[in-house]
Amino acid sequence: MKSIGMRFALVLAATVLALLPRNAAATSVTLNAYDVKEFEYFGDDEETAYWYCHTSPVRLRNLTIFDGGVPIQWWIDRAGIEFDTSSIPDNANVTSVTLKVYVKQGFELNTVDVEFTRVPDPLDAGGGSACYGRWIQIGNNPVYTTDNILYGYNSISLGTDAADDLEDQLGDDFFTVGLKKKYEGLYDDYYWAELAEWNYTYPHQLVVTYVVPDPEYSRPASFGEETSSWGRLKDLYR
Repeated sequence: MKSIGMRFALVLAATVLALLPRNAAATSVTLNAYDVKEFEYFGDDEETAYWYCHTSPVRLRNLTIFDGGVPIQWWIDRAGIEFDTSSIPDNANVTSVTLKVYVKQGFELNTVDVEFTRVPDPLDAGGGSACYGRWIQIGNNPVYTTDNILYGYNSISLGTDAADDLEDQLGDDFFTVGLKKKYEGLYDDYYWAELAEWNYTYPHQLVVTYVVPDPEYSRPASFGEETSSWGRLKDLYR
């Protein structure tokens, strides 16, 4: 038969264990694209080029225009995909980010590397200057990963840098990824991939795995008194 002191010790131990932080379970959420745009460059240099934005069609493209066998102008199209991340708690620890890109059609898809890049702003930020600004950002910002994309769904793991970036901006409630052909402006190259629009039957998706940490346990102010009481009881019943 357990003594009163032993029973008290067991109750106290169980209470303390119940108050300790527990390892939180991972949660996975799939987000459909909120906005998808094509950012088009047409010209022979950035000083005189024309810049366009399209919501349909949305393409990655590298097309050379020749005059007498000499390349004189290029169409170079890049794309951006934006997601609403407001459903993810702001204090979440993001552990993985996978982009699912849907390609409707294209040419030379399996021969061309596509770069997936960081875009720190919403696709529409900047108003009329967004076409130029996003085109530049997609080309100049850090690259998460490189892969080719084929017809249908393509799952691209964006790596730890993307997870860190998403976690850092959870309070902004958006996350944007840029896509561009790795080697652009090659005069003998012709490549294009048409991506799904934001409201297409098969939407682009972002699969995010995250953990919400448990609240930190703070010792109550009465804890010292309780331990003193336990000390007195222990002396009485041993």
